[in-house]
Amino acid sequence: MVIRPSILVVDDEPNSLFGICQVLTDEGFQTIPAKDGREALEKLKTNSVSLIITDEKMPDLSGMELLSEVKKTHPHIPLIADRKIFPRLLFFRLLRILRYLLLFSELV
Repeated sequence: MVIRPSILVVDDEPNSLFGICQVLTDEGFQTIPAKDGREALEKLKTNSVSLIITDEKMPDLSGMELLSEVKKTHPHIPLIADRKIFPRLLFFRLLRILRYLLLFSELV
């Protein structure tokens, strides 16, 4: 059995949250979605997490405030706070597809 790294994904925009989780799941990661920073802190209590990806701008608890809270209890977990993570993930996924297509066309 292969253990997949788990990523806690935090975003207050439901479409972005779903999209990020879908891209990461397609890439072989286990995702744990959270709709805000408070829910993320609760999920950290019951889930083993390898990485946290969070939107930077969220109501109530921003990505940087979440980082500060996480570092108090889970200092070993890396955290990425970014406003535009979903478009960047889609861009890198597109690059992988293009690389595959170019490699395949060279073989034919």
